[in-house]
Amino acid sequence: MKRIILLLFIHLAAMIGGMAWAQTGLPIDALFHGNYKDAPSSTEIVVTGKRAASMGLTVYRSLTINAGCNAADQVRRVVIRQGTQAASREVEYRQGNLYYGYYALPAYMPDGKGKRLNRYLFFLDQSLNARGKSNQMIVIYMESTAGSDYIKKLIKQ
Repeated sequence: MKRIILLLFIHLAAMIGGMAWAQTGLPIDALFHGNYKDAPSSTEIVVTGKRAASMGLTVYRSLTINAGCNAADQVRRVVIRQGTQAASREVEYRQGNLYYGYYALPAYMPDGKGKRLNRYLFFLDQSLNARGKSNQMIVIYMESTAGSDYIKKLIKQ
């Protein structure tokens, strides 16, 4: 009986770990598992499981930081580096800095078989918006079987 419980626990941990660490191996992994998520000027949101599925996603991770903090330039560099690996991208620069980036990253199969998951990265530096008063930088990572058009609609909501 102990062996069965242990095996179930290991299986559950592997499933949860696979979802929570889905961006492992990507440059943006440093944003979600680095010093940024614990910084006093940042907020991290992680959505998996049923809540993510209700939005048509398997993973949703967002990080919001103060664009004036010391880490802002490094966050921007990590996003730009990740963008070089994108299958497609839409970007806008303002004042010589990345203002907006939408990247469709190469898809992958999380368990080596079954459904391919599409990966998306969204970046917005609201401090570069002339009309806005916000001084925040937002990074969003999503995985889904959905296409890019659906993800763009979801971001606009």
